[in-house]
Amino acid sequence: MINHHRRYKSYFRAQIIAESLVKRGHSVTLVVIADTRRYGITTEVVNGVRIIETPDLLWGRLRSGWDPYNTIVRTRLLAGIGHEFDLIHLFETRPATIIPALFFLRKNKIPLVIDWIDWWGKGGLIDANRPWWYKHTFGHVEEYFEERFRSMADGTTVISGALAERAVGLGVQKDSILLLRGGVDADHFRPMPIADARVKAGISLDAPVLGFSSLDSFLDVKLLLEAITLVKKEIPGVKVLMTGAASPEARKHVSAFGLEGDVIFTGFLPFKDLPVYLNCCDLFLLPLPETPYNIGRWPNKVGDYMAIGRPVITNPTGELKDIFSSGEFGLTCRYDASDFAAKILELLRDPARRLQMGAKARAWAVEMLPWDKKAADLESFYSSVIKRHG
Repeated sequence: MINHHRRYKSYFRAQIIAESLVKRGHSVTLVVIADTRRYGITTEVVNGVRIIETPDLLWGRLRSGWDPYNTIVRTRLLAGIGHEFDLIHLFETRPATIIPALFFLRKNKIPLVIDWIDWWGKGGLIDANRPWWYKHTFGHVEEYFEERFRSMADGTTVISGALAERAVGLGVQKDSILLLRGGVDADHFRPMPIADARVKAGISLDAPVLGFSSLDSFLDVKLLLEAITLVKKEIPGVKVLMTGAASPEARKHVSAFGLEGDVIFTGFLPFKDLPVYLNCCDLFLLPLPETPYNIGRWPNKVGDYMAIGRPVITNPTGELKDIFSSGEFGLTCRYDASDFAAKILELLRDPARRLQMGAKARAWAVEMLPWDKKAADLESFYSSVIKRHG
């Protein structure tokens, strides 16, 4: 497995898939980008997975598969690896993943599987999360790497149905695609009493707490905060807990709405502590406007929310439309502040309904989203890819 992410971000898809495959008896080597290191390759075994960190000369979010130096290091690394592999699985087609893989495959005639988890070009994240100058310059390069190599894969894993359709449009055979949504570790994300969680986190028991979890992406937080200002007119003490490294823009929005005393920023939390903070919340908020980048993704946080056993208020967009439109696991609303606020108030005023929804959400996550189930599906998919490859 070759990932375009830094080590800490790799865990949430590539590494946890790798660990789940190891539990099923497979041997997995995972190549990731070092979080900060600019020189030297390191190797360690974590939960049975051999993890190789390669250095990168760039910084921050730019450490995501674009560095030519990292690409060269990885190409030389793969050329010298003495192991025999049954297949190679790329996570996105950035230069530091696809170029080393293509050189490796010139001498090693094994199947290539490519994972696709985000919609970047053609109205996707490049438009939503990049400055205007980027879209008209490097954005074309990013879109080229996103699309150019898809049809070379013997197998394709996608995180959403929309990306599967886009892959088919790029020449990928439909029967070579596996829908592999994000999963959840339901043993790690377990419900606990709100009172116990708040005591551990040092959060007051006096008011409702609404949850919004992220790593470092706060794209749609503005509408959420606008909705909170409306909720506060009815329930003045309500708080919002935001996990993750909040962007300056997110903090700016909090100030603009006058919510500095009402939003709890936890900062980036260790993975082991995240369930405690999520258990502090009465319900979770997941704003999801109907844009290409949202239609094409699976928000991993939704699995954590549901496994914690709390209802979710979201918009009927993309992969979440079928899951939440029934009203069993939470509520859907229009993408506007007034309807978001109305749905929040509806659930805050009905504790029994929240408990019922939360229990159903937990049961669904345990049945449908465990990583070991997804690893079994991926194992079968790998077998079919290898068989077709001959």
